[in-house]
Amino acid sequence: MFFLCRKLFPGMILWSYLLFPVLNSPLYGAQPDAGQLLREQQPQRQLPQRTILPEKEREKEFRASGAGVKILVKSYRFTGFESLVQESELQKLLADTIGKELNYDELKGQLVRIDNYLKKNGWILAESYLSEQDVNSGLIEIRLSRSVSDGNMVFNRNKRVRLCPGVLSGIGSDAVQSGQAINERKLERSLLLINDLPGMSANALLDYGAVQGAKKVVVDVAEGSLLTGAVWEDNYGNYFTGRQRSSAMVNINDATGCGDQLSIIGTLSDGLRIGKLYYAYPLGSNGLKANISYSQMSYKMLRELSELHVKGQGQIFDAGLSYPLVRSRLSNVTASGLFEYKSLSDTILGVDISDTSVNSYTLGLKGDFFDQFLGEGYNTWNLSVTGGTVNEGVADLSLSGSQGGFDYAKMGLNRLQSISRQVNLNLSWSAQFASGNLHSSEKFCLGGPYGVRAYPIGEASGDAGHLFNVDLRFKLPVPAEYGTVQLSGFYDAGRITTHVNPWPYSILTATGKNQYWLQGFGVEVQYIYSGRLNLKGTWAHVIGENPGRNFWGNNSELKSDSDRFWLVATLFF
Repeated sequence: MFFLCRKLFPGMILWSYLLFPVLNSPLYGAQPDAGQLLREQQPQRQLPQRTILPEKEREKEFRASGAGVKILVKSYRFTGFESLVQESELQKLLADTIGKELNYDELKGQLVRIDNYLKKNGWILAESYLSEQDVNSGLIEIRLSRSVSDGNMVFNRNKRVRLCPGVLSGIGSDAVQSGQAINERKLERSLLLINDLPGMSANALLDYGAVQGAKKVVVDVAEGSLLTGAVWEDNYGNYFTGRQRSSAMVNINDATGCGDQLSIIGTLSDGLRIGKLYYAYPLGSNGLKANISYSQMSYKMLRELSELHVKGQGQIFDAGLSYPLVRSRLSNVTASGLFEYKSLSDTILGVDISDTSVNSYTLGLKGDFFDQFLGEGYNTWNLSVTGGTVNEGVADLSLSGSQGGFDYAKMGLNRLQSISRQVNLNLSWSAQFASGNLHSSEKFCLGGPYGVRAYPIGEASGDAGHLFNVDLRFKLPVPAEYGTVQLSGFYDAGRITTHVNPWPYSILTATGKNQYWLQGFGVEVQYIYSGRLNLKGTWAHVIGENPGRNFWGNNSELKSDSDRFWLVATLFF
């Protein structure tokens, strides 16, 4: 047996050295491996749908009359502000009226200013008023009153609610404390944390409490179905494993009564099989969540590479934590940490050409916020840093230098700008920065339906890059009972750095450029019906030439086409 292996081993190494350059030659281009195919399944950029600023209580408005006896205001004295705001804040707020003569109506206007300031700071039930006093000295006394909580948050649960009462009371315990003023920010955070649990819906109102003069919070709680999910069909697959893909996802929501969720996801094409299990579980009542997932994939190359019997498989295991640092209607910030392990292998004609494991750690921040710049806008952002190690079980034939330690950072910004009720503009930028050459599973890619849409999946893959997307969307005047139809025009541009540290003969393209741009434009139409059906079709056209083309002028699909069509149909249940 040892003699047989000793005879076969040199031949296997020879085949590896012979076939690897062929697959990466200008004829074939840089063909996908297990790492790239797994990366192509990761969640990508999605255009946000929120365009309307959440409703918030309007500030009180007051118009003072110029009539009446006027008083020269020399100073203010505040009482009852303790545990609400600092007295210095109130003095600063009304400083512009010191030395002015104000009548009674104008003094009442200052109370409105104070009440609005208190509400901005979360004190929704606090009020200010003028007590009976002698104002001849010019000293104005303003008292603040505050309704306090009786310490009770009552949950009205309908019959379908599976979530345990203890989970609800735990989340609400920070929002109400007996004898303390009710703070809107704390109450809002608690309600949103409940709504963040899968399938949950919570709305609150204030009622008379058990203690005279106190208030209690009453929360109406509802919960959705135990099972939810979606099935979809698209042509977002890789050319060499089958463009046409069929996918399904099933979510098991709150099966334990603790707010957990188990998701099962699968995707099939002619040459690709991939499945994923994802489980998330809340830790405590402050929004901290733990998640774990496992993905498995197998593939075989079709079309021009079918006779080489290129096959492979990959597995991913990851575990992470996330915590909402800020949770409100108008702004959110979430911190996360993730450990990920990948096992990847590829074979040609039965010969192992790659057997790789990748360990990585990621720390990230993401958030969103609304503003009223140029009308109304919704912004999202993300930032993450990743470090890890690559271990090659088979000799690294590419000489890429990706073996060993690596690190990179990712950033993203997105703004959805409302232009009118029917028109909005979406601006998006994402980027990756790397300190060295990366394994294929960690690279940045420009092509595909979530990148430069005029180019195929896998086009322009590199260690670092930038991607810009501009989408102008129009909501067509279709009666609501027939659904929603949106028409978009878009422009995409991206810049890729193939290798941070190139080596001799590492750029196997016609132009020999290590850094270059891709551009495209097109139109997109989307139809949404009753939140259950989503159809989207995209046409995109290349702008200029492809600097990453091979010597035959072809892209990563071995074609020189300038037009591309993307289709996806999704049914939710």
